Amino acid sequence: MHIAQHFFELRAYYRAQPDRHLFPVTVEKLSEVWYCTPRYVKKIVRDLSEQGWIEWRAGRGRGHTSQLAFTADENELLSSEIKRKMEQGQIKEAIDWMNRFGTPTAREMLMDWLSGEMGFARRRVAGDARDTLRLPVHRALETLDPALAYYAFDSHIISQVFNTLVEYDPDTRELKPCLAHTWTSSPDAATWTFYLGKHILFHHGRELSASDVVFSLNRIRQSADRYAAAWMLRDAASIEAVDPRTVRIALACPNVLLPRFLSTAAMSIVPEELARASGDAFARQPVGTGSFRIAQLDEGLCALESFPRHFRGSPLLDRVEVYILPGIEEGRIRQPDWNDVLPSDGRSLRRSSSEDTVPPHDWHDLEARYICCSVLAFNLRKDGPHRPPSFRHAMNLLLDRERMIADLGDSLIMPAGGFRPAAIADKMAAESRPTIEADAVRRLLLESGYAGETLRLSSNVYHETEASWIIARCRAYGIQVELEITNEVPGQAGAVEPDGFDCRLFGYVPIHPEITEMGAYLQPNYFLSAIEEPMLPYVEEVVRTACAEPEERVRARHLAKLESLLQDSASVLFLVHKKNNTQYHQAVRGVRINSYGWVDFRQIWFPSQEAAAGSPS
Repeated sequence: MHIAQHFFELRAYYRAQPDRHLFPVTVEKLSEVWYCTPRYVKKIVRDLSEQGWIEWRAGRGRGHTSQLAFTADENELLSSEIKRKMEQGQIKEAIDWMNRFGTPTAREMLMDWLSGEMGFARRRVAGDARDTLRLPVHRALETLDPALAYYAFDSHIISQVFNTLVEYDPDTRELKPCLAHTWTSSPDAATWTFYLGKHILFHHGRELSASDVVFSLNRIRQSADRYAAAWMLRDAASIEAVDPRTVRIALACPNVLLPRFLSTAAMSIVPEELARASGDAFARQPVGTGSFRIAQLDEGLCALESFPRHFRGSPLLDRVEVYILPGIEEGRIRQPDWNDVLPSDGRSLRRSSSEDTVPPHDWHDLEARYICCSVLAFNLRKDGPHRPPSFRHAMNLLLDRERMIADLGDSLIMPAGGFRPAAIADKMAAESRPTIEADAVRRLLLESGYAGETLRLSSNVYHETEASWIIARCRAYGIQVELEITNEVPGQAGAVEPDGFDCRLFGYVPIHPEITEMGAYLQPNYFLSAIEEPMLPYVEEVVRTACAEPEERVRARHLAKLESLLQDSASVLFLVHKKNNTQYHQAVRGVRINSYGWVDFRQIWFPSQEAAAGSPS
């Protein structure tokens, strides 16, 4: 244990004692404070005295009272120790110390200091000066194994560390080469061949080969019980390496969307030998071919360093340090007054008190609309008060989306009625949402036979505020709700079993149009439990039919049938669409929000202060 921790534990125990004031103590009492032997107490006391942090006057003889005085300024020492830990990358331990030992004054001082540390700077790392972007994120990283990715933030980091065979550009709605420089298909779209580029390196130095692609796809395809994304490869009859740079995929039925499937983060290519040898540990020690490699990954810090041998060239940033601060209120780490990029997760971040010195035109706001949709999915695989359709229709009616938006803030922008917000907006302009009538809700509840049973609601920490709002609305109509908060991903090992909840609140992120929608029906961590088992063959057949259809508008009609299935049964309630705001200083170039709702680190660059000063505003 670090000697400073002994001091802070002692100071916390004797909080009422003023500095430089002697008071009586015994070695036995200090043994209780530090949970150690009297012999070790004497060593600690000697070390603290040598540091000059305490004054110690030993009592004469065994059991006699000694005297102790605190001579170090607690706030200054804590600040110094936490800054040292931060600079060494021990972010979680530093935050734990701040929360455990910091007085309100000390915490305020440290938050202000931490705010100033965010943003862009040329920092010395391992003796070298590196252009570094440092930013806070108020959520945990769950996994960096592409095949296990569920949350958008995880997928965003994965997209910086790994590459896929092809990439989908949501702006142009086109596929672009990535690890594969080109690809072909048979006329019936049942056989696909991908040709890998040359001299593509993994971060550990080995060149990519076709066997890595075959392994990466097969480990998902052959373990559907572990990898939710396996549905995208369920019709693959074989995946083979024709030669070291050619991969052929033979399908049991046509699929014009296969390259789109292969552009998703789950289908990122991993090095075969490392993924095999590491097993589950690969998620915490990932190695890919991406623009950035993982330099440090723990509970408090995800440090990315540019990969100079990337096949597309090195990114312009040398290093990105993501401070993972799930226990600190969002917005408390303030923006510095220059060169900063901060995704707000939907909230408009206020500038710091120094904004008076920064002209407003120096800042830009970038908004991504419809970045996420909150949905409530009922579990039709178990019995409970939610089973009668009339109960679910009552829930749909009592959850007033307009009121939800008014109550919960500006990141919620529009009531949701389905997957496609643009179409919903047009529809809502033509006809207003039905007025919520309390009598109609109560009639439906009476029809359902509801008699006060508890509705078990599951959600994650990112939707806890919305879950609390839903509970309050339900109570207003006499519906009892029990909330369970968990970040476990349904359908993965160790997660809550399907019979453990009646309904689940989560965010649907439309990362890949059409593909994400199909996955919502077929992946266990989305809507699968909201579909009656006898309907599953029909759902699978509709998705297969859509995959074989070359015309997008025809595919949309097929998928609309499945959406109607959910709407008519009220087994999935689409609640509200959300937006994401990013504020950045004009000195930052290349700011772009990607399909995951985060700033793409690969595009960001900063001119020198001299060049920025000469740029037109």
